[in-house]
Amino acid sequence: MTSEERRARDLRNKYGITPEQYDQLLEAQGGLCAICRGPQRGRRPVLAIDHCHESGLVRALLCDYCNFKVGIYENSRVEVEEFLGKYGQGNSLLYGLG
Repeated sequence: MTSEERRARDLRNKYGITPEQYDQLLEAQGGLCAICRGPQRGRRPVLAIDHCHESGLVRALLCDYCNFKVGIYENSRVEVEEFLGKYGQGNSLLYGLG
């Protein structure tokens, strides 16, 4: 099996897309991460495929850094939203100090 055939198999099995669809996403995003609009940052030479772990739907291509941040957020969404709701405007205990 060639590396191209392995890539096609992996894209189909993991994300339900073809190499051509990956390339279309990459072109539509200008070859950049959908979040930070920067190039790939990380160990791998290609942008990561961000997808919903519940539905499996592909959302976008992300650099490794942004993909990691999205994963952390998804895994702790409730805690993050509670924190931002409580401290989103700054900590009221610090108003008037200093």
